Amino acid sequence: FDLKTKFKKHEIITTLQCAGNRREDLHNDEMRGFLAPHWVVGAISTAKWGGVRVRDVLKECGLDVDAMALDKLEIPGLEHVQFEAYD
Repeated sequence: FDLKTKFKKHEIITTLQCAGNRREDLHNDEMRGFLAPHWVVGAISTAKWGGVRVRDVLKECGLDVDAMALDKLEIPGLEHVQFEAYD
């Protein structure tokens, strides 16, 4: 089915930050080693995201999304969902 015609588009503005941001602040003379890259405070971004809700698509495919969200549904072999963007 066509996502653009079947589902409503939603937009959200959000800020994402790398979990390793400012990790250099945690190092001192006794604990010097850390792995590159040296992000310092630069691994943060704000963007407007738009598209259909994954929840709506999964529900259309027959999954009980409410039970999944409440961790009351176990699907053997289901581990994760992977996304790829055009950009």
